[in-house]
Amino acid sequence: MSEGASAGPADASQASQASQASQASAGRPFSSDQGAAATDPKATGEAIDEMLAANDPVESSNGKRAYPEPNFPIERSGAVGGKGSYPIRFKLKAAAYTREICPCDGQPVGNNGGAKVLQVPRKRIIEWLKQEEQLREKVSANPKLSKAKQVPSGGKASTVDAAEQALVDYINEQRKQHRGCGNREVINKLLQLKPDALGGMPANAKPEEALAFKIKFNSWYQQFRKRNGFSIRRRTSVGQKLPKGYEGTAWATVMNLREALVQRAGAIHARRNPPAPDESPIKGEDLTCEQLASVEAEVFEELGNMDQTPVQHEMPVETTLEKTGAKDARISTGDALSGG
Repeated sequence: MSEGASAGPADASQASQASQASQASAGRPFSSDQGAAATDPKATGEAIDEMLAANDPVESSNGKRAYPEPNFPIERSGAVGGKGSYPIRFKLKAAAYTREICPCDGQPVGNNGGAKVLQVPRKRIIEWLKQEEQLREKVSANPKLSKAKQVPSGGKASTVDAAEQALVDYINEQRKQHRGCGNREVINKLLQLKPDALGGMPANAKPEEALAFKIKFNSWYQQFRKRNGFSIRRRTSVGQKLPKGYEGTAWATVMNLREALVQRAGAIHARRNPPAPDESPIKGEDLTCEQLASVEAEVFEELGNMDQTPVQHEMPVETTLEKTGAKDARISTGDALSGG
């Protein structure tokens, strides 16, 4: 009897120690009620198992921790397990998911749980948690950035954020009028809106300074087009709008030329047929058809002849920014000359 009686408490004590060790290794707090029950001589092995099962955070039968189902889709570009990219809105949702409470144990999901459920490397979850506050401020200031995969991480590159919307409006207005808008136009407008954008570029910049600015601009320009839905398109057609009021201008030019010819004809006729001392010379507009015909040859001898050499006042661009998916990217010229 004494051996049998002593065996029960010893077994219970060993079970209690084993339970404490297993919970300590799993990183879970040990319940004082559980320890008291395990050292109770009256407690049987079955009662201890039931008590451990009630406090055990493992719900699934395969011994793995059960996590809550995320209420947002996994947004990723690239193969799972490889190097991919994620939009900012997904990064913020993933960071918030790590703080959700597991119904099985009342503990947060954590970095490991978020990485397993969302199929994202753990180090990325940690990076997003570090950047969470900064990302939320960026998206709050510019909601369009939620679709972007990255934002300028401080420094001089972030100075373009305030001018970006004004630049987008400028490009849309240019394309609405079918005006070309290439890299040069974007750079000039960006520096006009924000002279210190991307570190700025002074008018007398050295070659190495201009090259450094161009490198930063190319990197920013690519992300700018993605954020705002622009693509570089080759022009599909080129057209020139006639200047405003061109009909009146053309008619006035013809009438001025006619008046000059008539006045010259009158001067030639007066030289050939001097009037009497008490008479005024006949004006050109008062000449008869016969009188005009008599001086016609000399009038046209004084006119010069010129070859029709075309002069290009505006060089239309070969490529332009256009909304992604647009069917055509037509270019119109001549508006600058007409003041339109």
